[in-house]
Amino acid sequence: MRAARWAGRRERGSATLIRLMMWLSLTLGWSIGQALLYPITLYFVLVLRGGRQASREFLDRALGRRATTLDVFRHFFAFSCVLLDRLFLLSNRLRHFEINVTGLNDIESALSRSRGCMLLGSHLGSFEVLRVVARRSPVPVKILMYRGNTRPYSRLVEELDPMLADSIIEIGEPEAMLRVHESVARGEIVGILADRAPQQDKAVKVPFLGDPAAFPTGPLVLAAILGAPVVLFFGVRIGHRRYQVCPSLIVCGHG
Repeated sequence: MRAARWAGRRERGSATLIRLMMWLSLTLGWSIGQALLYPITLYFVLVLRGGRQASREFLDRALGRRATTLDVFRHFFAFSCVLLDRLFLLSNRLRHFEINVTGLNDIESALSRSRGCMLLGSHLGSFEVLRVVARRSPVPVKILMYRGNTRPYSRLVEELDPMLADSIIEIGEPEAMLRVHESVARGEIVGILADRAPQQDKAVKVPFLGDPAAFPTGPLVLAAILGAPVVLFFGVRIGHRRYQVCPSLIVCGHG
């Protein structure tokens, strides 16, 4: 199962080079970082054979035609842009960023019963832009996440936000589910990326881009046990430093 493989996959690139890229971007500015992405992206397109194949397979389905090499490069580059933006979002350097949020009434509805809710996101767009929105939340926001395969890039950029660790609940820790329960009971929000599981988790197959795809059931089972409302939440990149945040209530909860 691919989910089992990604959990143990190592990240490419050395911590020293990643730190240099971060320093250049944050010191010289976003435009310099953006320019550096072109040769960096080209390098990864050339060396990551498995990544190229996975990108091409996805784009063939998404575009409805045979993906070209340029399409694959653009796909890699869009991912690189999200990683670059992550540096600035985590360090709270929001100047020139445009973040449009629609549908906050769904969040307010989910919290109206004096109980917390769960936000279900995915590896689509940027989770960091959701953290920016979370900073403005009237209630605390916790992030339930798997950190067993946290990569050099992730660990380095997380240093940009010293408060980030306090908001994370690590999947796999003995007290993790208890902390989630307590957070929801206090009326807080718990967010989780729900499109893949770290281990061989229970899953349900649903049609996705023309074929059955397995999605983990754990996040929805957890929400059902807690009786918490569930809000689907995405922060999608729509242009240079432009993001659209779209929450949508999908399960009202009970209790």
